[in-house]
Amino acid sequence: MDLFVIIALLVIVSAAYSYLNARFIKLPGTIGVITIATLFSILILVIDKVNPEVAAYLTVLARNINFTSTVLNIMLGFLLFSSSFNLNTKRLKKEMRPVFVLSTVGVILSTAVFGFLFYYVASLFNIHIPLVYCLLFGALISPTDRWQWGP
Repeated sequence: MDLFVIIALLVIVSAAYSYLNARFIKLPGTIGVITIATLFSILILVIDKVNPEVAAYLTVLARNINFTSTVLNIMLGFLLFSSSFNLNTKRLKKEMRPVFVLSTVGVILSTAVFGFLFYYVASLFNIHIPLVYCLLFGALISPTDRWQWGP
């Protein structure tokens, strides 16, 4: 699949999820988009049980996308630029101490809590994931950079 088509599809899906969130669900942006994406993923799993051909087509479509290249080489730059462009440095300097504590101690504690929780929940469902991968997952979802530092 052509890289331009992949980017266009990802932008269209993201825009559609954002629109659905803004229009109907009205959750904060990131939470709403992830919630809608999770619901659509569950819907695809249900469709797989009802009509496996549709799920097979979606699987072939997803396998043709090089997500590593698409996300890391293209989309990450736009996401980082957007975050840095909206940063209010005066407010950040004013809130230096809580930001420092949350970005170190808070992330370490959150990583441990979510990592161990994920490890034990996975083992309850008889899914064997090494603890180091669970802690890595905890580190991925723990950063506190979800603050709104804009005006």
